[in-house]
Amino acid sequence: MTRNEGVVLKGTGGVWHVRADSGETHEASLRGRLKQERKEDRKLAVGDRVVLEIDERGVHWAIAEILPRHSKLARREPGAGQGERIVAANVDQVVVVFSAAKPEPHRRMLDRFLVIAEGNSLQSRIVINKIELVDKAETERAFSDYVAAGYPVHLTSVKQRVGLDELHDQ
Repeated sequence: MTRNEGVVLKGTGGVWHVRADSGETHEASLRGRLKQERKEDRKLAVGDRVVLEIDERGVHWAIAEILPRHSKLARREPGAGQGERIVAANVDQVVVVFSAAKPEPHRRMLDRFLVIAEGNSLQSRIVINKIELVDKAETERAFSDYVAAGYPVHLTSVKQRVGLDELHDQ
C-alpha cells in the first residue's frame, strides 16, 4: 500500500476530499477502525492532517490515521449536550467577514463568532466589505469598539479593490 499525508478539504456522505502533500486531491473513505472511535477529539474535521493509503489495486483511497491537531475551532454541542462540535482543525486564525450594507451587518452574530474564536484561543480579525456603499468614517466609528477591544478591523471593497493588499499582508 502507498502511504501519503494530506489535509482534509471537505466531506459529505462519508466521502472525504483530501489534498495530498504532493498536490493532488483524492476522494477517500474513513477506515473502519477510525469510524468506530466515538471520542469527539478523534472525529475527522475539515483541516485535519491525515495519512492516506491506497489499496493494492491503486484504485481506492482510505484515511488510515488522523494526525495530532495543533488547534481547533469548536462550538458547544447544540441542546443540553455537554460536548463540543469541531467545526475545523488546525486553524491559524479566524477571519469574520461581513458586508457594510446589503445586507446590514449583524452585530450579535459577529459577537458570537468572536466569542467562539476566543473560547478556542484563536486570534480573530474582522473584515467589513462593501465599504463603497457606506460612509467610511461612519463605519469606522461603528466598529471602533472592536478596535478598542484589540481586534484588527479591515474595511474593504472587493468591487473597488480597496484594502485588499493590507488584508492580504496580514
